[in-house]
Amino acid sequence: PLMGVGDFTSPAAPPGGPASLSNSVPDACINPHPRFATLTANIRQRRGSKVDIRVPIFRDERTEAGEIEMDCMAYGMGCCCLQVTFQASDVEESRHLYDQ
Repeated sequence: PLMGVGDFTSPAAPPGGPASLSNSVPDACINPHPRFATLTANIRQRRGSKVDIRVPIFRDERTEAGEIEMDCMAYGMGCCCLQVTFQASDVEESRHLYDQ
């Protein structure tokens, strides 16, 4: 299932809730620890609006124009990255590895 599309939670839950006010993500998918719903609500309140992330859709002959709309902290908080540590023999090698 795609996040924010249809019934992507189990059990299914309607979008929105007091923390996110999202049009596509239910508060039920927020970690149940109070910290996470509070963080989501506080960011929305400080901003004065919901999160508003819009990503253009790549257009080709089979794709209609448009954009992906994301209106909840869950979209960003669901992303992750890989951090690695490596050792180089000198500064030049370090700079080369860093720039890759």
